[in-house]
Amino acid sequence: MSTIYKGGNIFVAGSAHLDVLANITGDDSVIDKIGNVAIEIGGTACNIATNLAALGLRPRLLTAMQENSPYTGIITAHLRNQGVDVRVMHHSSNQAAVFSAHIDSVGEMISAVSSMPVETAIFPKQYVIDIMAGTRAAILDCNLSDHSLNEFAAIANELGIPVFVASISEEKSLRIANITAPITAVFMNGREAAYFGKRTIASSDPKAIAVYLRCALVVTRDKEGCSIIENGVETFIQPAPLTEYVHTLGAGDALLAATIAHHIFGEISLVDALIKAVSFAAKVIGKANCNAGHGNAIEQALIILDRMATRDMMTGLLNRRAGEQLLLNAHTNAQISETPYSVLMVDIDYFKRINDTYGHDVGDETIKTISAILIQVLRGADMACRWGGEEFICILHGASLNIAIVIAERIRVAIEITDIPTVGKITVSIGVATWNENVMNAAQLIKTADQGLYEAKHNGRNRVTSITRLKTPIQQHTPVGAKHLLPPQLIDNSQCAHV
Repeated sequence: MSTIYKGGNIFVAGSAHLDVLANITGDDSVIDKIGNVAIEIGGTACNIATNLAALGLRPRLLTAMQENSPYTGIITAHLRNQGVDVRVMHHSSNQAAVFSAHIDSVGEMISAVSSMPVETAIFPKQYVIDIMAGTRAAILDCNLSDHSLNEFAAIANELGIPVFVASISEEKSLRIANITAPITAVFMNGREAAYFGKRTIASSDPKAIAVYLRCALVVTRDKEGCSIIENGVETFIQPAPLTEYVHTLGAGDALLAATIAHHIFGEISLVDALIKAVSFAAKVIGKANCNAGHGNAIEQALIILDRMATRDMMTGLLNRRAGEQLLLNAHTNAQISETPYSVLMVDIDYFKRINDTYGHDVGDETIKTISAILIQVLRGADMACRWGGEEFICILHGASLNIAIVIAERIRVAIEITDIPTVGKITVSIGVATWNENVMNAAQLIKTADQGLYEAKHNGRNRVTSITRLKTPIQQHTPVGAKHLLPPQLIDNSQCAHV
C-alpha cells in the first residue's frame, strides 16, 4: 500500500496482542467447527498504528504487555519493523495479550475471547505526557481502562490536540460514557452503537448518541458502508466495491486511521476524510493480519529464532548443535532403510598461521569463503555444518564411500584453486567416513572421519583420506601433482594434526 503522508506523529494508545483468528469453512451450527486458523499480530491500537505507518506517518503507540514474555518481544519487534514508535508498559501479571475470534462462513465474527493486560495497566501521567507531547492527535481504544481513557483524553486537551476514540466491543463501548474531557470523534460499529445507546440514553438512534457524546460519531456497518453524524447532520458513505469478503476484522481500524490521517494532515473535513478513507479500508478487508502491514509476523519471527538457534551467525552454515541433531537423524534413517550416508570432516590447513600473520578478521573472511565453497560444491540434499573454529562437517545423504570421496575431492580442488582475499591460496585436509554395519552410532562415525582427517594432516595435508573403521586407514587419496600453494611464511612442516 502506497504511502500518502511523509512524517508526522500521532499518539495511539491501547491494545497490541496476538490475534488467533479461526475462519469457519464448515457448518456454523456445530460446536467443533471445521475451518482455517491464522495466528497474527493485531489489536485495535496496533492495527491503527500500523495503518498510520503504512500511510507514511510515524505513530507513537503506547500499550501494555506481559513482562518477560517472548510474545512481548515478538510483537514489539514486529511493530518497530512496521515503522511504529512503540512504547510498552510491562505488566507483572501472567496474563498474555491475546485475542481469539471465531469467524463464521460468511465472514462475520460470532464469538471472541480477549486477554488484555492494557486494561489493568497503570500508566504514570508524566510518562504519558512525554510520549504524547509533539503529536498532532491522540487516538485511544477502549481496551484502556476507564481511568486511562479519561486521563489520556484530559492530557491531550491540556496539550491542545484533538482526541479520537475507537470502540472495541459492545461492553467496552460503555467506557466512553465515563470520559469527561472533550472528544473530537468516536468510531463505533453498528452493534456497538446500538448497545451503547440502549444502555446510556435508551435509544439506538446515532444522532441521539452523537448529541449525548457531544462530538462527531462515525458508525461502520460492514458491507453497508458507514455514516458520520456531525453537528446534527448524518452523512451516509457507500463502501468500496469488493468481490469477496473473507472477513471484515480490521476494516474499522483502517477506516479510522485513514480518516484521521486525511483530516489532520490533509487538512480536510471529517466527512471528506471519511470518504477518502473508504478505499484504504477496503484493502484491509480479508487480510489475515487485519491491518495494512506485513502478514505472517509470527512465522517470520519463528524463522528468525530458528535460524539463530540452528545457524552459525558468521557463515550461515548449520551450527554444531544442529549438525549433531542432523547426524542422529541421518543415522536413524540409515539403520531403518539400510541406505548409507557419509561424513566429511574438513579442516583448513595452517589456519593458526593465517590468524597470527594477518589477524582474526582475515581469518574470519577465510572461514566465510570456505563456507561459501562448501555450499556451492555440495549436492542439494547434503548439509554443511561449522563444527568449530576452522573445522567443518559435511553430511552426505545416501552417499556411498566412493561418492563421498568424489565429493570430498571436488571440495578440496575448489578450495585449492580459489584466491582468498589477502591470504592468496590455501588448502584443506578432509577425512571421510561412511556408515556401515560396523558403525554403532553417529558419534563413532564422526570419530572415524576425524581419524581420517588426522591421517590426512599427518601425511602432508591438502588431501582426502577415507577410513572404514577406527584405527584402520585403508586408503589415502593424494592429489596428482599436489603441492602446497601457501606463501612460504605460512608453510609448516610439523606433523601435528588439525593445524
